[in-house]
Amino acid sequence: MPIAILTIPFAECQETLAELDRQAEILLSETISSDKDLPPYEGQVSGWNAQVRAFLERSFSTKEHLVDFDQDVNGLSGRHSQARFPMILQERVSKIKADLKIRKTRLLNFLQLWDVLDLVRGTATDLSARKNFTMRQKLDFLLEKLFQLDDGQFHPLGILLEGNGVPYRDYSNLVEMANQLENLGYIETLGGSGAGIWGKITVQGTLRVEEKLLTYKEDYSAAPQDQLSLNEKIDWIIQELKKQSVGQEVLFNELEELKDLYGKLSKKNWGELLKGKLVDLALDRIISKETFGFIFLKIFGHELKFLS
Repeated sequence: MPIAILTIPFAECQETLAELDRQAEILLSETISSDKDLPPYEGQVSGWNAQVRAFLERSFSTKEHLVDFDQDVNGLSGRHSQARFPMILQERVSKIKADLKIRKTRLLNFLQLWDVLDLVRGTATDLSARKNFTMRQKLDFLLEKLFQLDDGQFHPLGILLEGNGVPYRDYSNLVEMANQLENLGYIETLGGSGAGIWGKITVQGTLRVEEKLLTYKEDYSAAPQDQLSLNEKIDWIIQELKKQSVGQEVLFNELEELKDLYGKLSKKNWGELLKGKLVDLALDRIISKETFGFIFLKIFGHELKFLS
């Protein structure tokens, strides 16, 4: 099945889902105390579900996420209650709220995953080099994406590769990659066959990525020759990242502050300072590896060697 590509700006997607999440919270907090209050409440919840479905249908190139949004909700919410038939009022309300909570959580999980899929969100990243990744690069890439997603949950490994333009031969090849990372102690896996292979990063895997981020010595000789050139590069970088809804104000403020230090430090010291700040932001998961590499490419003419 082809990857569902976002057809609207990612910032608009984030704003819409934040508003839908806010509406769901309000619905979950409501108290239904009589039978006459139930039909209007059911109508509000149905309206919320309809808004989500309409958003998913109009905002993506396929209906993949629409199917995922509705998948097995009744089966999951049924575990929360051993309801009698006919159900009393509070059992009916509990069932409706359990369904809504599952859908709300599912929507937030979607957003978290989309945020690390360059093909889905339309990130301005050159994906051509990824088509020729070695097996080692593919394994490192998978681990780095799971590091970005580190939330204690399992994530679909095939989608992490496909959604970022990284090819793999077939399902058995993907399973072998997952097994390799698991045997090294870097991830735990779940699923298989029709359910796909899912993974989450371990403490050992997190340490592996952090060590890789912290230890490499970089070449800063290609830094801009003067203050004006640097200012222009940083201004352009901030403008581009804002267009893509990548990064946060904390990143932009750090870049602005670094302008004032250029010329007061050697190129190497300034480059190490920039790298250190970006590493901290990456370890805090405020920026991605791609954003990290994008900034270095524009300032120094090449990505960080350990990112290539």
